[in-house]
Amino acid sequence: MPGVASRRGLGPALLVILVGLDLVSKTVASRWNGVSFIHPTPNPKLMLGVSDVGVAPSLVLSAMVIAAGVYGAQRLVAGGRLSPMVIWIGVAGFAGNAIDRVAFGHVRDWLVLGPTVWNLADFCLAAAIVLVLVAGIRSVLHDPEPSSSVNPREEVKR
Repeated sequence: MPGVASRRGLGPALLVILVGLDLVSKTVASRWNGVSFIHPTPNPKLMLGVSDVGVAPSLVLSAMVIAAGVYGAQRLVAGGRLSPMVIWIGVAGFAGNAIDRVAFGHVRDWLVLGPTVWNLADFCLAAAIVLVLVAGIRSVLHDPEPSSSVNPREEVKR
């Protein structure tokens, strides 16, 4: 297929760029603490501030969640319902926060949005989750599975 070979390395490149931007933004934010919407905040808690379980368990749980998401998203990609770039964006979000957990023992959030504090990796994860959910819902609405488990070909043979 024309164009596929030229895009083959785009996913890994996107991953590297997004993780790099995330890490740079966290470093820059730590030096711009005086700006009203920038508030560097160490976040030792697990996804969405659920619980402080420690570095190793949070990495394992996060990896399990992202693996399940990638598995589900791959089915949507194979069906032409989702761009593979969405998977790379989600993995970039996981990687950016995982690097923080390993290097600092917590995630470095910095962008204040209402009562929450985010970073670029959080936006990547949120965007990927929303896009996968929308694609999944659209897939179910537009391609519903047959309501019975009987093969239609078998019924014709009877």
